[in-house]
Amino acid sequence: MAKRPLGLNKANKSKKKKLDGEEKPEKAATKEISPENDDSEPAPQLTLDADEEDDMGQLESLYTNWTSSERDSPRLLHGVIHECDSLLQKAKGEGLPARFHEIYGASLLDLAGFAEKKKPVKKKKVKSEDVAAETSDMFVDAALERVETGLEQYPEDAGLLFVKSRALKQDIDEKMSAVANDERKATAKKMIAQLNAILEVFKQAQKHASTVTPDQLDVVEELIELSGALQGVVKMSDIADTTLVACEKLYNEILESEKDEKTVQKAHRGVGTCKMIIADSLLDLLDEDDEDNDDTVKLAKKNLKSAIEHFQKSETDEDGEFMVTLAETMIQYGNLFETESEEQKKWYGEAVKRLRQAQRMGVGKYDEMILELEDD
Repeated sequence: MAKRPLGLNKANKSKKKKLDGEEKPEKAATKEISPENDDSEPAPQLTLDADEEDDMGQLESLYTNWTSSERDSPRLLHGVIHECDSLLQKAKGEGLPARFHEIYGASLLDLAGFAEKKKPVKKKKVKSEDVAAETSDMFVDAALERVETGLEQYPEDAGLLFVKSRALKQDIDEKMSAVANDERKATAKKMIAQLNAILEVFKQAQKHASTVTPDQLDVVEELIELSGALQGVVKMSDIADTTLVACEKLYNEILESEKDEKTVQKAHRGVGTCKMIIADSLLDLLDEDDEDNDDTVKLAKKNLKSAIEHFQKSETDEDGEFMVTLAETMIQYGNLFETESEEQKKWYGEAVKRLRQAQRMGVGKYDEMILELEDD
């Protein structure tokens, strides 16, 4: 059996959420929820496909402008929030549909991405003249409050439940990024229960939904990453494993029921990722200085083969980065066979095909790895 360090797509494995408070590149400073903040930016092009008298139609159209945009500026979001506030005042909190609360909550979560992160601070006395700047956690809290208000009226609305699962996940990110180092472990332990709550909310949403969109499915992928990061903080070995099993089950349920091509593609990649993570943990148990444990190798092979099968079902000619992920999985699988065996050559060959194509697409340079694989 040959083993080699991969080093192909290191960024793929470093995508796990960092809970050390690392900030995103600054996109914009959000001083208040108002479209007037962005005077320095050109006004975005809007297409409002709704009657002027149809308030919800106008809001829906405005929100569609945001979701179909590049999402690189909060200006459209400010417009959506402004429209939500206007509708809220006009209706005085009564007679608003579930979709209103869903759009409002989702927009607040998106707006959090443009706000400054709350910085970790040591306990100190707060001066009466201190004025708190609006930070991303405030928008997440506001989103949760808005969604809960909607769920009081529409407890089985799938859209609201999907947004709630996303908000609870972002709430963990916010709390972990803002906590001081000496409180990180205690905070992480509290967040573990929230992981389970998010899964339950997502299951409820899935139960009541006629379909699951790829964007809604993002939460499951992020939960897998987040559970691994939390496990690293609290050193409890079963956190990520429990979440992984639950998420894989969700993906498989979606594969059984969904027809939407993009959602099915994402679910296949989700199952493949779960299988790959399991295989990685098994391979970590193997000590290169000792004789290989046949049972561990066999189980790792089984999971890697399953990962490859799911990845191949979701492979496209346009996604070069994913080709590298699939190639990396194929190399790992090939490494578990005897050196220069037909099986190893087969999987190395399949990996080389994808690396060449990814390189032609400008994803990266893989000449050295290709030569090494072909030499074998």
